[in-house]
Amino acid sequence: MTTLPDLLNTLDDQASLANRHVWLISLMQWIRGDESTPEAAVSRLQTFIVAVEEQPELLARLRAWWQVLMQTVDVTTLLADFGFAPRTAFVSELAERLRRKMLPSTPETRDASELFLLAAPRRFDAQWMGAIAEPQVQRLARLLSSEPAVDTLRWQHRVMDALAYCTAQIQATGFAPELRLRMDAITQDSRVFHALASDVDKLRIEFFNSAVKTEGTSPALDAAMATYRERLDACRQAVNSVYTHLEDN
Repeated sequence: MTTLPDLLNTLDDQASLANRHVWLISLMQWIRGDESTPEAAVSRLQTFIVAVEEQPELLARLRAWWQVLMQTVDVTTLLADFGFAPRTAFVSELAERLRRKMLPSTPETRDASELFLLAAPRRFDAQWMGAIAEPQVQRLARLLSSEPAVDTLRWQHRVMDALAYCTAQIQATGFAPELRLRMDAITQDSRVFHALASDVDKLRIEFFNSAVKTEGTSPALDAAMATYRERLDACRQAVNSVYTHLEDN
């Protein structure tokens, strides 16, 4: 297995797209180790953080590498699409999942969801990531960012973009005739899916209005969030009404 000094010596923000991603995959393999316990993996992550903090030149290279990664990879695919079936047809979705299971993937990708599957393909990854304490998360964030305020704003935009994409997919699903024609009449008349786009737009506006204030969330943001959640719940109930149609027929 690759050692930590070897990994640190080969860190290169000027490397090709595939080689940058291969370095990330190698780092994740080193953190996993022998997969004995999540605590052991978290300890190895701590060792990596300390090693980088003690070398200013390495810290600068890591931050440059991270900036290039964030500029070349579309993170919204990981936040909005990962784990969801984008196809309503069972056969096409099954074929896509079999392809991913049986055929090797390439690290030369700009899709963050594909890169995530390459870097963290095991269930053990979820265990050790879940064991990371909040102070360690904050320390890692400071390690990767030289301008926390700028990077935080960039991440906020990407999260809101991902939320908008998710909402658009929910709305498209609700408008699909395969579901729409099987919902109960009351649900169709209430048009719960129609207002989703305006709800998420209002939520985005209030979120960034609140972000520029130092006191945190605002009543307007809380109201926008509550309205959005209520709309999503109404959409969920509308989709659930399809099961009644299926049982009756």
